[in-house]
Amino acid sequence: MNLIEERWLPVIRESGYARIAPHEITDSIDPVLRLAATRPDFNASLLQFLIGLVQTAVPPVSNADWVDRYATPPDPSNLQAQFAAFAPYFALDGDGVRFMQDFVPAELAEQEPNDIAALLIEAPGEQTTKFNKDLFVKRGGVEALCECCTAAALFTLQTNAPPGGAGNNTSLRGGGPLTTFVMATPLNSAPVTLWRSVWLNVVERTTLGRNHPDAERFTPAAVFPWSAPTRVSEDRNSSARKAAMKSGGAAPDKQRPQVTFADGHPLHVYWATPRRIVLDFEATDSGDCDLCGEPSPRRVRQYRAKNYGANYTAGWRHPLSPYYRMKPTDEEFLPLHPKGGLGYRDWLGLVGSALPTLERASVVGQFLDQRRRALDQRLRSATPMPFRIHACGYDMDNMKPLCWHEALMPLPMVDPERIEGSVQQWMEAADLAASYLRGALKAAWFSPGATVRSDFTFATDAFWQATEPDFYRLLNDLNKASSTDFPSDEALMTLRQDWHRSLRRGAENLFELHAESGPAEQGNAKRVALARNQMIRYLNGEKLKKALGLPFEPVAGKPRNAKSNAVALK
Repeated sequence: MNLIEERWLPVIRESGYARIAPHEITDSIDPVLRLAATRPDFNASLLQFLIGLVQTAVPPVSNADWVDRYATPPDPSNLQAQFAAFAPYFALDGDGVRFMQDFVPAELAEQEPNDIAALLIEAPGEQTTKFNKDLFVKRGGVEALCECCTAAALFTLQTNAPPGGAGNNTSLRGGGPLTTFVMATPLNSAPVTLWRSVWLNVVERTTLGRNHPDAERFTPAAVFPWSAPTRVSEDRNSSARKAAMKSGGAAPDKQRPQVTFADGHPLHVYWATPRRIVLDFEATDSGDCDLCGEPSPRRVRQYRAKNYGANYTAGWRHPLSPYYRMKPTDEEFLPLHPKGGLGYRDWLGLVGSALPTLERASVVGQFLDQRRRALDQRLRSATPMPFRIHACGYDMDNMKPLCWHEALMPLPMVDPERIEGSVQQWMEAADLAASYLRGALKAAWFSPGATVRSDFTFATDAFWQATEPDFYRLLNDLNKASSTDFPSDEALMTLRQDWHRSLRRGAENLFELHAESGPAEQGNAKRVALARNQMIRYLNGEKLKKALGLPFEPVAGKPRNAKSNAVALK
């Protein structure tokens, strides 16, 4: 099976479900609308596969070229001709180079075979099954995969690889990286197509790896790591360390070879292979695929793997990932990973440009800084077209996947600088209101000064979810107020007051919902009432209003039940 030549990508066309070859994404007779894999992580990975393929084979040479091909996609036959040159590197099986698999299969031949289900990130590991700890994700649900799902699972694992024990390296962006895509919008009543979803996330050739010495020189081994012997990461000092331990001498430090940005090609970020894997096509059968359910003449049942594959270091920058640094003074940026879900509290970090410790994905920045304006001019749009950002990724706890998160968020329709200050203000106020809710529930459930270990994350998470619709509604109003210039003070004051009401309503409703559901032995109606009253005072108080930029007029006189101020709401 060759992933360039054959129809293996699951999609939805205008006519319904189908499988297509990569070059068919621009078909205009029966347009391809979106990917349709059985798993959300496969859909995200296959979109990255197509973005990487287009970026490698037919990248835009200028911003004008990018706009032209967005408005008028290339013909499938043109794409087919361009992709054909790379077909030798995309064979899933055979005696030659194999897609995303080890260059020397013989080196893995003596390894014990793994069940094909182990390619799936959430599959229980060897120790988990050995000690019968697979309580929630059971073994045995997936025993054989069609070649299409096998290819998707292989690419998904290499792209998101979590830690997997000694020498089982993480992906180039670490385990379960956060990925952000710019998503298309209908154009002149035409439906959104898969081509536009791909093309929105392809950068110009000159901007990818601008500072790399070999950016203009294409070397297959530097772009497709499986086309050359693996750069193994075994400790070069292993023997010396063992000898030193035996003799009681000083052991040398570990020396694990690393793959640096200078060792590869800028395109390598799309095709990195941290795991040494060889699919076993000698042990296949026919039948229905255990994932997609489609009949397959050759189902893959197992693979072999060996540890200490490529060990990617910091310095790589993936165009689809946002990055962060621990302190504004740090030079090194690290890829973001989703933790605890994705929502509007992450919005500013994913699309904004003013936060000193966060850096949005380069495709998002380029779109907001240049491409949106160029599209509006090229398509003669009177008002900016709405686009969205699709953020997704695994929430990992070391080698254990906790959850797959994804969210669709609107991209600002104006220059982000006009609205970032206001949004930052809203976020800080929401965080403060959430802390008041958390403290009030603690005060309602437990006596003042009690030492408790209760986790109130459920309440703050519920608060962010409850206020999310209002945030996006007000964000839309802020966009409208900023359409021609920075918004007026009057417009900002109205929005701040509206957001203040939303925060109060969200906190009060959730307190009423949860206050009486605490530990039964701790129940105390008076304490609940005092905690509620104090939370309301804080929600209407100086600190929250100051955070929002709202005027505050203190109430004259001492408030009733002032003694309850001793209850800590933080």
